Amino acid sequence: MRYHLDVVQEGAFVDPHKFEDKKDVLFWRGANSGGRYAHKHQWQLFHRTRLLEWERRFAQKYPNNVFDAGKAGPPTLKPKSVKDKSLSWLAVDIGFHRYVQTDKNLEKQLGELYPVKSQVSFKQTVQFKYLLVVDGNTWPSRLSRYLQSNSVILLATAFTDWYMWMLEPWVHYIPVRMDLTDLEEKLRWAKDHEKEVKEIVKRAQTFIKGINRIEQMWCYTGLMMLEYSRLYDAA
Repeated sequence: MRYHLDVVQEGAFVDPHKFEDKKDVLFWRGANSGGRYAHKHQWQLFHRTRLLEWERRFAQKYPNNVFDAGKAGPPTLKPKSVKDKSLSWLAVDIGFHRYVQTDKNLEKQLGELYPVKSQVSFKQTVQFKYLLVVDGNTWPSRLSRYLQSNSVILLATAFTDWYMWMLEPWVHYIPVRMDLTDLEEKLRWAKDHEKEVKEIVKRAQTFIKGINRIEQMWCYTGLMMLEYSRLYDAA
């Protein structure tokens, strides 16, 4: 409950950057949560591991397009024609900023595969056009904050928060498959349909402004206690 209150009390945010003025960057930063990283577990299949693997494959195709926002700005790219379906116009900054839930004997291996990147502030994050949101251990708490920005959200999640069931794909965000196999496709679509993307951003902002998560939290708590009471009386 305390964690939810902390997220709610961050307050409203007004993005100073227009979408068209933002950098053509796909951004994600976080810890390697979402499972216990140990040799006995299939950590290679964890959601955030798949994300880092996507970034590794992208870097193999476009080695000059991957960077660390905490250390340097995005590379200077020469956008090609919209008809060009490659992602050579896009800069990518995806990475773990720390390791958690990791056995010591695996941490070295993770460090070699996915070197830790700098932690990036929210103020710096919203300079980028494309913000990726994926699951960790639970619902993605950053989502409500990102929806207030002028960036477009690419969302891949299996969890839900109290308001997320009301979010609609292609209305409030761009949906991405859990295995991220369509992420490149969705990025190309976003680049080729900027007008539609701006409308998605506007609808997301309008939606999140109408959400009172404190009221929803108390409503959820009340319903939960009623259900506990029902189960207790039936026992």
